[in-house]
Amino acid sequence: MVNVFAALGAAAVTLLTIGIAIDVANIDQTSGGYEAPFDGWTGTPIDWSANTVSVEGFRQPGLVMDILYNCTTGMISAETFGVEVNFRVLSERAVAIHKPVEACEAEGFSPDFTPTSGS
Repeated sequence: MVNVFAALGAAAVTLLTIGIAIDVANIDQTSGGYEAPFDGWTGTPIDWSANTVSVEGFRQPGLVMDILYNCTTGMISAETFGVEVNFRVLSERAVAIHKPVEACEAEGFSPDFTPTSGS
């Protein structure tokens, strides 16, 4: 019986890990353009209209965790099982490629954040 519970626990941890890996991979589906002026990138920028608008900004639903984009602070957070963990402020590249300022303004927010350097 103990082996059954151990196997179920191992399976649950494995599936949880796979789900988180998929969610992380879906955050940014672009590559390239890592140096200003951020030209030459490829891929698909974030489709803001596919995300849920919340009181603070946008919520990108995932399999295990949701990604939250705060339209006031520019903070990116992950939320899973009701626990929210701040990750980082949107980068200059993210602002240039994904256009979150424009998306936030279109939803009535007044973005007031300074992007960080890096990707």
